[in-house]
Amino acid sequence: MSQLSTQDVKVSVIIPTFNRSAVIAESINSVLEQSFKELELIIVDDGSSDNTEDIINKINDKRVVYIRNEQNKGAAESRNIGIWKASAEIIAFQDSDDIWLRDKLKKSMLALGDNPDAIGVFSSFIQLDPKGKNFTRKGFDSKGKNQHDEILYKNFIGTPCAVVRKKYLLEVGGFDENLPALEDWDLFIRLTKLGRMAYIPESMVVTRKSRGSLSADKSADRDALEMIYNKNLAEIKSKNMLDAKWHSRLGQLHILTGRQETGRAHLFSSLKLNPKNIRYFVECFSSVTYRGFLYKILANVYSRVSLLMGSRKYKNQG
Repeated sequence: MSQLSTQDVKVSVIIPTFNRSAVIAESINSVLEQSFKELELIIVDDGSSDNTEDIINKINDKRVVYIRNEQNKGAAESRNIGIWKASAEIIAFQDSDDIWLRDKLKKSMLALGDNPDAIGVFSSFIQLDPKGKNFTRKGFDSKGKNQHDEILYKNFIGTPCAVVRKKYLLEVGGFDENLPALEDWDLFIRLTKLGRMAYIPESMVVTRKSRGSLSADKSADRDALEMIYNKNLAEIKSKNMLDAKWHSRLGQLHILTGRQETGRAHLFSSLKLNPKNIRYFVECFSSVTYRGFLYKILANVYSRVSLLMGSRKYKNQG
């Protein structure tokens, strides 16, 4: 497969993949069919055992660069391999089961041009749940607020929605390869210490939340959240409401993964830090039931309500 001259590349797009042959072609095509053409697509195959390599080898496009890890290294290290390989000064990330809308890169590059001091740009996205329902997940326009402070409360930047200047990715050392999950949140916590990400208030990506995706692994989320909490301990503990939010999250994941005692300790810490929060009181009360049974029901309800309240039905976009 011949490659594009590096002089013609303005954006390097990185897709890590592992055993996603059923969906990766659609993801790749959504990148190659962008209205913005001056790109290279770096696909890092993380040791797939299916026919991913055969699918990629059939693509006749000199903009595609294929790298295969002989051993599975994980999404963070695979993305870093793509970053080190990238020839452009602008990096965009795509997941192997997500879809970009046609003008995603064009609008991202225009936004970067309009915001020369921004370290990158991100957009809203459309999320497909496992049952095929479509929701638009709004990003967060932090204009007038400290973006780094806000992202410590909640990650509002999706990796496939982000386009970042390479020099800043190199400055923070790329993705943390020690994290078992949530490496995107950790990256943007570190990036926003350096500067602001510009925001496009449109949905530019369609994401899938499917079985087998890392986001579905609660144990990995629990361990990663603990690590990110400890990495940012001083900042988080400097604000009681922020610290309470992290203890609530940690308590939820510990209980949902069978660690009731540790989970309850985190939940009671959240209530101690923010005693006027009714939700934390309900969480503490429900967690003392048999194996946190009532809490698990409430956690599922909270998750569904959060999706509905923070989203609107996707209609006629793209």
